[in-house]
Amino acid sequence: MAVGGVEVIDLGFVAAEALTKWRFGVQIAGDRLIEMADGAAERVTGVIQHDVSAGDAVLGAHVNIRLMGISTVEAGAAIAVGDFLTTDSVGRAAVVAASVGLKEVAGIALGAAAGAGDLISMLVLPSSSRNTATT
Repeated sequence: MAVGGVEVIDLGFVAAEALTKWRFGVQIAGDRLIEMADGAAERVTGVIQHDVSAGDAVLGAHVNIRLMGISTVEAGAAIAVGDFLTTDSVGRAAVVAASVGLKEVAGIALGAAAGAGDLISMLVLPSSSRNTATT
């Protein structure tokens, strides 16, 4: 039996606005609508897998969101391998601050970033596995 590859779970959503790939998205009000994460340490749905323009969003464009598995993410600042990640104020990956609860952890860095704009690999943690208690 051959073993290998990376298992991922992507789910299609409708873009509620322009979206930038490799940034975090947030599901809106239980519908299958997704918008860009726009708050630091916001509880995210997953990682946006391709760009959607504002014009395409108005037309109801679909976008794949990586809910679990390995994904590329855009860093918002320096990140070290093994850091717990959350979102910054524009949807990029940021290191979880000690004051933030585990419920805001979106994944674990598998690569290092020297600063904002760097692309790294991240293990996306499913939102249902996140602890709801603060630490």
